[in-house]
Amino acid sequence: MSIMRMTKANAEEYYEELKNSKFRYDESIPDRYLELRKILRTKYLDVFNKYSKTNNRNKDYLLDFYFGLEVYEIMNNEFNLTRNLPVSANISFWIYLQMKVVPDIVYSRWKDRPLRFYKQTNRVWLSSIWWYIHLAWQGSKEQTAIVAHNFTTDTIVNLIERTYTGYDVNLTREIIRQLKRYDNKNQRFFRSIMVLNTIYLKTIEPKFYKNSYEGYVKMLFEKASNK
Repeated sequence: MSIMRMTKANAEEYYEELKNSKFRYDESIPDRYLELRKILRTKYLDVFNKYSKTNNRNKDYLLDFYFGLEVYEIMNNEFNLTRNLPVSANISFWIYLQMKVVPDIVYSRWKDRPLRFYKQTNRVWLSSIWWYIHLAWQGSKEQTAIVAHNFTTDTIVNLIERTYTGYDVNLTREIIRQLKRYDNKNQRFFRSIMVLNTIYLKTIEPKFYKNSYEGYVKMLFEKASNK
C-alpha cells in the first residue's frame, strides 16, 4: 500500500474542518485506506464493546492495550512496520490515519483533544499504542496479553515518553517481562525503574551486563525496590 502522510501544519488547518464534520472520515481517501478503515473500525468496536462498558477502573488501559494489539497486527500486515521503522517513526504517517481515515475512532476515545490527533508527537494515539505494543512485545499477542494485561495508562506514558529519543527493544521488552512480577506496585515504582535506567545507561551497556538484559533489568528492579 502506498504511504499517505499529513504534516502537523496541514493537520492544524484541517482540524476545524474535521470538527465541523463531527469527526467524519474523508470518503475520498484511496480505496486501500477505505479497506483499512473497515478493518480498524471493526476491531475497535469489538474491543470497545468488550472493555469500555465494564466497571473495571482500568478500562481505559484495557481499551488502549487490546486495541493496540490489533493495531500492531493490522499495521504490520498492511505496511510491514516492524521492518520499516522509519515509517513507524514518521508522525505524519500516523496523523494522516487519524485525521483522514479513522478520526471518529480517535474521537470516540479522546473526544476533541488536538494533542491526541496531531499536536503532540508522543501523544498521537495510534502511534503511541503501536509503539507501546512494539516496545512491550513478548513474541505473540497471547503472551504479550499475559504479561501486560494488568498495567495502566501511566505505563504507556512512561514507556513511550522515556524511550522516545532512543530505545533498545530487547531492553524494553525485558523490563515489561519482569514488571509482571511487580503487579502490586504503583506507577511511581515503574517511573523509578525508567529513571534508574536512564541514569545507568550513561555508563552501562545492558547486553554486556552479567546475564545480559535479564541481569541488567533485575538489577534495576532490585535498586528500585530497595529505595
